[in-house]
Amino acid sequence: MGSCSNRAKEEGEAVGYLPEGAMVAVMSGRPLMGRKGNVEIASVIPSVGGKMNFGRLPASADSMS
Repeated sequence: MGSCSNRAKEEGEAVGYLPEGAMVAVMSGRPLMGRKGNVEIASVIPSVGGKMNFGRLPASADSMS
């Protein structure tokens, strides 16, 4: 995933972007702010404007690069 660049609306979340430009709200993603890292996509919800992607940090400690 690209770097998480913004804080999300919910406490502890961050917003990042996949290489193709899709936005991902990352649960507990604040540690990735300004850095790149691996994220597991937890759910994808269709919406009028496209898909809403929700992710979470992997359980392994080597998820940040």
